[in-house]
Amino acid sequence: MKFIKLFSAALAVAASLSASGAQAVGWGIAESEHFIIYSDASVKDTRAYASKLENFYLVTGAFYDQMSDSVLPAYQKTRLNYFNDISEFRVVRPDLDGHAFTPSLYCTEGTQYFSTADAQSNNNLYGQGLLDPDIDLNLAYMFFAYNDHVLHERFAKLPSWVRSGLNWYFMTAVFKDGEIFIGKPPPNIAMSFTAFGTDDLTYRKNFTPYADRIAGKAVPPGKADMVALQNWVMVSYLMSDPTRREKLVAYLRLVESGMDSLEAYNKTIAIEPESYGDILKTYVKSGVTYQKYKVSSLSDAAVTISDLPNYNYNVPLIDAALQTCPKKDDGLRLLSTMHKVAPQFPDDSLSQMALARAEVRFGDPEAALPYLTQRLAANPKDIDAQFLLGRLYIALAEHGPEEKRTQNYASARRELGKAYQLNPSSAPTLYFYARAFADKPDYPNENTMNALLLAQDYSGGSYDMYEAELDLRKGDYGAAQTIVDKALTLVTKETNKDCVKILNDLHDSLAARKPKADILPLFARYTSTDE
Repeated sequence: MKFIKLFSAALAVAASLSASGAQAVGWGIAESEHFIIYSDASVKDTRAYASKLENFYLVTGAFYDQMSDSVLPAYQKTRLNYFNDISEFRVVRPDLDGHAFTPSLYCTEGTQYFSTADAQSNNNLYGQGLLDPDIDLNLAYMFFAYNDHVLHERFAKLPSWVRSGLNWYFMTAVFKDGEIFIGKPPPNIAMSFTAFGTDDLTYRKNFTPYADRIAGKAVPPGKADMVALQNWVMVSYLMSDPTRREKLVAYLRLVESGMDSLEAYNKTIAIEPESYGDILKTYVKSGVTYQKYKVSSLSDAAVTISDLPNYNYNVPLIDAALQTCPKKDDGLRLLSTMHKVAPQFPDDSLSQMALARAEVRFGDPEAALPYLTQRLAANPKDIDAQFLLGRLYIALAEHGPEEKRTQNYASARRELGKAYQLNPSSAPTLYFYARAFADKPDYPNENTMNALLLAQDYSGGSYDMYEAELDLRKGDYGAAQTIVDKALTLVTKETNKDCVKILNDLHDSLAARKPKADILPLFARYTSTDE
């Protein structure tokens, strides 16, 4: 069983939850100004959840407006999947052990967010009464994951210590008595909760050097909890005072301009890095300065909630799962399920779209063509359908008949170009558009590289391995190896074993400067395994 750790880099991978006996009340869809929420919770709970998300969006936005001069425009509302019982998450990841759960799943297809009311049970079960009872862990997990998404929109270059620290800083937001408390940590902030009790990190002798965190050095093995705590301490201290916050903003702007992180820190913030250790001890002893703001609940009119059909299957979670790069066997099971469900609801757009996704990814892509064509004829500005149509032609070009490869790549470029016009800030659209030039003799050409670099900026570097492949194609073995070696430092026990083996093979092959023709199949294998 995986156990929640309050300060653990693995939280974004999995947290352990205790399943409740709550029964689904039927799926509905809620829509507010910035969010679309698929929910099987009650209307009251769903409305309250949407209200807290919107308030979180406004408050964090006020901070980031001061910290960043630009924001990546959002052409789609952010989708969340909100469900009562953790057992429902098995639809998305059936092979996770125990009651493991993750609030966000990232892959080449994009990002999906998940919330479960079961998360709050951890306050009593694993926190052993030590966590702040005012913190709703379901929201805390979501705030952590969603804030990371917001940071991608706001900052093209953000040092890892700031990104991590801001995620933890805003994660502990508390809604109480018409107010939101920002930067208010729970008691025992330096505690790591494990299956064997608690581990107080405050007095450890082997903290990593704070200067290493600022410089962006790799996290040493076994130090993820400590590094997360160190990141939080630095960001919390800087955010808690207006003058220090201004210096943090100045630092971020120098980093955005291309200056080395540690050099920019010394020119702006200039606090002796190792002094943060004493600041942590002061925090633990005397408490932390935090901020609070008045908030209000959204009016009923601000959140529209509609019932979805009685599927007898968790179709919203199936549709979400298909956008999280499930394993092939799991994808085939989802396809089989949608073959049963979709014909029962021919007028339901969600089930028809889920079937189309399943066909594109794991079945017959051409089977999805009539529905997507019909849907776009009815609404040419349907961002989701337009992207999936381009994705369909990528699947046909890469896995379909060789004699139609050139034609399908041309169709992919055409349809993904339309998708880009509808949603210019979509990293997946840009990524697949870059792949759509693979049949060109000068691949990777300028179009490919421009699309990839934008996708990397908009996603925070989610397509590193594709960048490494393109570096190799251009003959830059060193740049490719640097990316592969970085990926190896991020390997955890949850990492797909096949991916780890391929990464090691790539490292060895690149280091030995083997011919491109011998190495490129390894990148293809990695892509198919990772997707």
